[in-house]
Amino acid sequence: LQLIKSQKFLNKLVILVETEKEKTLRKEYVFADSKKREGFCQLLQQMKNKHSEQPEPDMITIFIGTWNMGNAPPPKKITSWFLSKGQGKTRDDSADYIPHDIYVIGTQEDPLGEKEWLEILRHSLQEITSMTFKTIAIHTLWNIRIVVLAKPEHENRISHICTDNVKTGIANTLGNKGAVGVSFMFNGTSLGFVNSHLTSGSEKKLRRNQNYMNILRFLALGDRKLSSFNITHRFTHLFWLGDLNYRVELPTWEAETIIQKIKQQQYADLLSHDQLLMERKEQKVFLHFEEEEITFAPTYRFERLSRDKYAYTKQKATGMKYNLPSWCDRVLWKSYPLVHVVCQSYGDTSIPTIPSTSISTVPSTSIPNIPSTSIPTVPSTSIPTVPSNSIPTVPSTSISTVPSTSTPTVPSTSIPNIPKGFLLPSPAGSTSDIMTSDHSPVFATFEAGVTSQFVSKNGPGTVDSQGQIEFLRCYATLKTKSQTKFYLEFHSSCLESFVKSQEGENEEGAEGELVVKFGETLPKLKPIISDPEYLLDQHILISIKSSDSDESYGEGCIALRLEATETQLPIYTPLTHHGEMMGHFQGEIKLQTSQGKTREKLYDFVKTERDESIGPKSLKSLTSHDPMKQWEPVNRVPPCGGSSITEIINPNYMGVGPFGHMKQNLSPDQQPTAWSYEQPLKDSSLGPGRGESPPTPPSQPPISPKKFSSSTATRGPCPRTQESR
Repeated sequence: LQLIKSQKFLNKLVILVETEKEKTLRKEYVFADSKKREGFCQLLQQMKNKHSEQPEPDMITIFIGTWNMGNAPPPKKITSWFLSKGQGKTRDDSADYIPHDIYVIGTQEDPLGEKEWLEILRHSLQEITSMTFKTIAIHTLWNIRIVVLAKPEHENRISHICTDNVKTGIANTLGNKGAVGVSFMFNGTSLGFVNSHLTSGSEKKLRRNQNYMNILRFLALGDRKLSSFNITHRFTHLFWLGDLNYRVELPTWEAETIIQKIKQQQYADLLSHDQLLMERKEQKVFLHFEEEEITFAPTYRFERLSRDKYAYTKQKATGMKYNLPSWCDRVLWKSYPLVHVVCQSYGDTSIPTIPSTSISTVPSTSIPNIPSTSIPTVPSTSIPTVPSNSIPTVPSTSISTVPSTSTPTVPSTSIPNIPKGFLLPSPAGSTSDIMTSDHSPVFATFEAGVTSQFVSKNGPGTVDSQGQIEFLRCYATLKTKSQTKFYLEFHSSCLESFVKSQEGENEEGAEGELVVKFGETLPKLKPIISDPEYLLDQHILISIKSSDSDESYGEGCIALRLEATETQLPIYTPLTHHGEMMGHFQGEIKLQTSQGKTREKLYDFVKTERDESIGPKSLKSLTSHDPMKQWEPVNRVPPCGGSSITEIINPNYMGVGPFGHMKQNLSPDQQPTAWSYEQPLKDSSLGPGRGESPPTPPSQPPISPKKFSSSTATRGPCPRTQESR
């Protein structure tokens, strides 16, 4: 069973089923909107995970919530926050009661005691999931707090729990501003979470940048043996949340213009002046982090007990202070290269308390124009019967039948006249029950790939062929005038201990940079386990250090994931130090594993089809919306019999500049031949957004599948043929 999500038509889903007669059956479904499709996929993934024969999960879902409580106690009911209800990219109602594996809640200006807040959180989660969650960690710095809760079944999978905090208030000694963090291992995967409250004030952007750098440098989480690496390299997945306090940088006299743009949901105009986005673009903060597209209104500064008005002025003894509406509350993340991570929702709980008579229609900007080639939404009362052993039954409320030749129509609507001071409504099903603070709570949910504590499938006494990781023709380019000698250190959980290289040869590079060449001198790394199922999930951390002082001049990460051809392919990783770009490391890698096969992961169950004209055999899996995560092999060599050593090479983490743009430093003859990069084109007809969840159009009856089309799958003994994926 395979689910294929169309990227061109965001409400379309293809289901492939392999039959006993070695044929592939293909059915197409069209849902009322993209949220319905996402909810359906999540339900099927939940079913597949529940009935999986694998003892350990290879994917979990994580809820991240951040809320500046404004030193006021919360309302009695806050469940909409944990259900991802409100504005922005939200979950479909059908997925409401699928509990996440881990809940991480960060608060700022939190007036409650730890015990009281924890009781509220656990009671709220029990109300919507009927499950009593285990407390993994709770850590507080003054009024900044982080809580981590997990399903009871995961209690024994979580270990190495670590908490810490950093103060960034006045003179870096007061804890009214700063960060709290939690890290732990989930089986074989390291997870880190940072909740921060940075300096306030529109004019204090540079101070916020410095707050971030201090937290990055001094927050002590994760494996202490990785002292050469800051927290951005210590974790498979790192999530950074909080009231980051970056503002919309516009003159105060444009306040009313900003309000009008919010009413009209013209967020893109305002986000072009968002300080955090601008600072990230200039690589000053959150280097190589990702953030889901913002499709919700600014979360600050609301009039309390209302979501109708922004209170953007405040009289102080020193005069009038302006707090223009801004996206202060954010969630970002950074994962190791080629690791599965997908943001499923990102929004806030606010919705204006507008009487139902005030708004009669949904603005036309929220309805994507569906090309005439797509499948129409025609109601029907029946759905074709699908054999129970091949595909799960689809609820009749979600999908109905339509002839494949019909043409869709989408009703056009217009923006009504709205009273001054009011905002436009959010999608149906939202609530506005959390209004005690001048900030709205923000939610984000993620699918994240995880690995198990690997146990070899071979019996006792069986000796595996020794795997090997070989780096060839490598060199580092550094932004430094230093003429000291440099060496490399390799760190990884797949190695017995870190490995140190010989010194490289220095050469003068372009624009005053230093090039350190290592040629063929780098040591061959011997992994503790050579099984491909284990080794292809591992990463190598690289630190380039001065021979004089052993000080690190840059750190990077290289993935060992995925198979390719038997020739050497290029690798590339940017080198950063304390959150700043320091250069890059590149060369070639060759990976040898013992003989074996890798199994399909749960997150491979759902893939994305990039082109409607391409058949099912040309589908590629997207690990994230960000281009940084979209390096994939065009041709894949299936593991076969033969030599006990399978040769695998991996260009893995290629050059990525800010916001995922390509940074290509390879000469034409060094370009990867078996790998390609394609940036998905945005279809303007789909409206704003990266593609997974644009503003939801009015509810429409969903459409059912076309007739099954069958095609004989290519099968055979296991020659070294190339197989598209």
